[in-house]
Amino acid sequence: MTAKPNRYFLNLRIYRRTFLVYLLIVMLLITGVFAALAMLARNMGLRFFSSEANSSYMLLEQQLTHVSSSIDGLFVRLYATSSLREDFFHFFSSTPSEYTAYRLENPYAAESYLDECSSLVSETDFCITHILYDSGERIADMEYSREGYSRWRSITAAEAEELTSGSLTVVREVESAGSVTFVIDPAGLVYDYYCTGGAAAAALDVGGKLTVVGDTGWQQDVDWPGLVSEGSPEPYFTREGGGVFYSAHSSSLFGYTLVSAAPWGEYMNMPLRAALIIGLAVAAGFAVVTVFYARKFSKDSVFIQEILLSMSRAESSEFVPVEIGSRRDEYAMIASNLNSLYEHLQALIEQRYKLTISQQRAEIQRLSAQLNPHFLYNTLESIRLRAMKEGDAHLAEATGSLGSLYRSIVKTEPVITIGKELEIARKYLDLMCFLDEDSFIYHIDVPEEALAIPTPKIWMQPIIENFFKHDFRDTDELKVVVISGSELQEPEAAPSAGRGRGFALEFMSNLGHVSGEGLAELNAAFGGRGSDQEPSGGIGLRSVWYRLQLFYSGRVSMSIENNAPSGVTLRICIYEEVTGENVPPADS
Repeated sequence: MTAKPNRYFLNLRIYRRTFLVYLLIVMLLITGVFAALAMLARNMGLRFFSSEANSSYMLLEQQLTHVSSSIDGLFVRLYATSSLREDFFHFFSSTPSEYTAYRLENPYAAESYLDECSSLVSETDFCITHILYDSGERIADMEYSREGYSRWRSITAAEAEELTSGSLTVVREVESAGSVTFVIDPAGLVYDYYCTGGAAAAALDVGGKLTVVGDTGWQQDVDWPGLVSEGSPEPYFTREGGGVFYSAHSSSLFGYTLVSAAPWGEYMNMPLRAALIIGLAVAAGFAVVTVFYARKFSKDSVFIQEILLSMSRAESSEFVPVEIGSRRDEYAMIASNLNSLYEHLQALIEQRYKLTISQQRAEIQRLSAQLNPHFLYNTLESIRLRAMKEGDAHLAEATGSLGSLYRSIVKTEPVITIGKELEIARKYLDLMCFLDEDSFIYHIDVPEEALAIPTPKIWMQPIIENFFKHDFRDTDELKVVVISGSELQEPEAAPSAGRGRGFALEFMSNLGHVSGEGLAELNAAFGGRGSDQEPSGGIGLRSVWYRLQLFYSGRVSMSIENNAPSGVTLRICIYEEVTGENVPPADS
């Protein structure tokens, strides 16, 4: 095995140190770029989080303002409607049974404070959880659930203080007759607006009571009280710490402080992806530059190694000249002197090559002469005559078909017509009829217009043989092979010759089945022009495809599919040659 020059110029000490210093500088630059991009991605993620936190805070403030406005609207109606005001005082000054009796005594009372409160709670998306009326003598509580259910009860002052502690409240005085306190569920509102993400959490501080909502799986170590106290004097701040983004807002309208938090990964996916793409693009740019310089450095390295390898081969009597090309330096002068030493050996090399070829041809001719085809023809003819003499017409016919088939294979020209190729296939089918007796029949129906088409010799017989090898094997069922041909009425797409008319030949069997993977693999193999080398492994469908592609220069298509309920169909389309300016060029 002849050694080849090593293209890695780092093997030469004259280049190694310089290139390693260059690589170190490039790596430092790429590291700096990635660090800057990571910082930029972090800032972008923080901005995304800050924008979302601000948006959620604005929605929360709008909802609270809407609740406050709706409460004011209720009191406007209360003051403007005497019947509603009367019902209001009856409601809060009576026990539930007394109020029920009042409503029964006045069944036509149009206005109901209880209905107005229910409408208010529904209008504000059920964020009002309690409505407290304090008359100075007793406290009545209307409790509402998010499902719309309500409960009316009398509570103590301690219970009222517990209900309002840590909650957002809206208080309205009623004509010096007491006050009405609307208790708003802060946790529900904060959860709706801040905890839409999979791992978001928030802490709400109202009157010194801290309520944490949202995901609690990752934030056990978060100092919520410290963050709330830090955010209290400031109207707003956003920052990052420990892989978590924080944002704090203090409301001057409703007197609460809210801190939201989320793992930075929730907001860093897109910025990091963009930073990674940019970083990889920069790294790819440096890689291209590095490859460019490496190729320049490799030229001298390869040429020096070629000279050294050439000298090494000369030690073992293998004289290979060095390709100088356009080089005009001292290395080229050394290579030129070496080449002049090798020139006088070229004649001897050519002489030895021609002698070897001549010996190979003689050996092939000697091996071919060992087989005399006439001996086989005469033997088959003698068997046929003896079978006829003994009255075995089937054996005589089969023997004659075998001899005729062998003559067609051996003596026929490499290029024949479709008609002659069908005759060879028919002789093979007759032999199969003889071998399988009454369990095999065939039918051939090809239009006369297709019989004169030139084609390579012996490609139909391997297709038919595949049926017997794979589809008809180990079965006593009736076997049927049909060969049919038809003209392509509507031009079909030829793989490399544009669109043209032609003929289709179909080879069908009634038994067998090809798996889905097998069909996909074969049709994929039949989808291109074929490789430059003939497929190995004997004569099969791939070899048939290869030969037809070469002969028709790509003006052929081949596909295989399963029949219903059983059997296989192989379809081959041979297209006419198309000329014209609009015909796309053949695949290279």
